[in-house]
Amino acid sequence: MEWGLDELFALIAILLVLEGLLPASSPQTWRNMLLKFINYSDNSIRAVGLSCMVTGAIMLTVVHNWDAIIAADPSVMASLV
Repeated sequence: MEWGLDELFALIAILLVLEGLLPASSPQTWRNMLLKFINYSDNSIRAVGLSCMVTGAIMLTVVHNWDAIIAADPSVMASLV
């Protein structure tokens, strides 16, 4: 499976939709969450950001190589059902 600009724009679009859900549905909760981040240390915020990046990279790798993963071990698909 090859990734092109269409897939990249689709991923960015999904990200924007997900990022907009909380502020659109509950602005007060979103505001309170942001205010809590003000009290976090730089290292804590950096750790959250790096964790998100690593998790996203792992998920993207799995999605990108899903066919090879299933071909290598068909029991993976059976365990998901």
